[in-house]
Amino acid sequence: MRLLWKCKSVVVEIIPKRRGNVCNESVTSRLWKTCEHSAKRCSAEIRRHVLADGAEPDACDIDTNMDIVKPGFGEERFGVLPWREMLDLRTVVAARRAGGEDPAGLEHAPRFRRDEIGTFDSSDALAFAGAFGHDGDVRLFAATGDAVAIVEGDAVNVSLEGSGAQCVSADPNDPNRVYVGTFDRGVFRSLDAGETWQSIGDGIPHKRVLSITVGPHTENGRSIVYAGTEPSSVYRSTDDGATWDDLSALRDVPSYDTWFFPPRPETHHVRWIAPHEGDRAKIVVGIELGGVLRTRDGGATWQDRHPDAVIDPHVVHAHPASNDRIYAIGGDGVSFSTDGGDSWTRDVDGMDRHYTWGLAVDPEDPDLWYVSAAPDPFRAHGEGDAQARLFRKRGASPWEPLELDGHGGVTTTIERMPYALVVPRSAPGTLVCGLRNGTILSSDDAGDSWHTSKADVPGILAIAAVG
Repeated sequence: MRLLWKCKSVVVEIIPKRRGNVCNESVTSRLWKTCEHSAKRCSAEIRRHVLADGAEPDACDIDTNMDIVKPGFGEERFGVLPWREMLDLRTVVAARRAGGEDPAGLEHAPRFRRDEIGTFDSSDALAFAGAFGHDGDVRLFAATGDAVAIVEGDAVNVSLEGSGAQCVSADPNDPNRVYVGTFDRGVFRSLDAGETWQSIGDGIPHKRVLSITVGPHTENGRSIVYAGTEPSSVYRSTDDGATWDDLSALRDVPSYDTWFFPPRPETHHVRWIAPHEGDRAKIVVGIELGGVLRTRDGGATWQDRHPDAVIDPHVVHAHPASNDRIYAIGGDGVSFSTDGGDSWTRDVDGMDRHYTWGLAVDPEDPDLWYVSAAPDPFRAHGEGDAQARLFRKRGASPWEPLELDGHGGVTTTIERMPYALVVPRSAPGTLVCGLRNGTILSSDDAGDSWHTSKADVPGILAIAAVG
């Protein structure tokens, strides 16, 4: 049994540990922050300890010396917090889950007034205990086109304003490291989860950086970072952005002179970079508009675009578990490969619009993926109704449209284009969807139901998730 409720600043999950019919073990409480404080300052917040199944406080053997560390982070960041310092045991009360009602007995807690707790709302708790929760916080970084919005629950902190932030990637090996590519200001890096930023793009001659990826591999203890520019070039850094290597062979492929970006036909750019999870020498990139290319030797040589993959790629993903599965979607539909890019299959079965923009793949199930689509680029990126849909695919079944909470999707279309889709690696089976206007929705059941965040984000071009 799980018990969840939300107070003004925290969402708490209580998982009782039982032996037989008697609660004779201490329960475990896990905390998800939804207040405006940064994660570093969370350790001072109130913790709550509640027993489940109606057990009386004196029926349990509470271990007041038990230590707890915030899940998803480390002891080195928060320190160990003994229960006896967090809680007066007289505040331990009996509670029982009762649908959407308050846990019974909270009015007897001497330290917490009922008006500090409010009414339990399962949809409110879902934002972190569901798609954003699991065993730790999930923090979102959203590139808005002007700045970076750091979203934790319903709280938003906007930083790097005026930068022209276009793309964002978080380090899978260090949740505090975040990289941002900008429109004509190069690359920025944060080592403290977005509180401060440093410009690190001096080694990249082109300052319009429209794709940024922190790969899963490391060198000398540092994650390898890739930046894609306009005009199209790929740069790699193995020292946190201090220096950058130009993977110049990309510009030697035969199709290079045919590449162009329709709004700026005199140029083109690297739209996405997808490193292989199991082999650091394998990288796939998407050129807008030029096709999907790959290297098998770390960028020393490149294989030209495959004719069966999309020619106008917007997103390219390599699956983290099924390493030979690659997905590429774009202005001319949807394509995927099951053999590392040797061959490609087009698949728009079930879709009634084919200008695709957002892509997310479940990190555990390579056959569960999501794509957003509009009838054409003018509707997707214009000021009017995008007439968009969000589609889900399971295995060999056709694509099926999903209904977003209050935003349409099946009987009616979605007015604001779903620009960014992400499934946090820590939360398979979930999905986060960022609409162009800044609305963030989350699902903890693969898109069957949705929660709309109250976070006020000024706009969304791209999202990275940490946690």
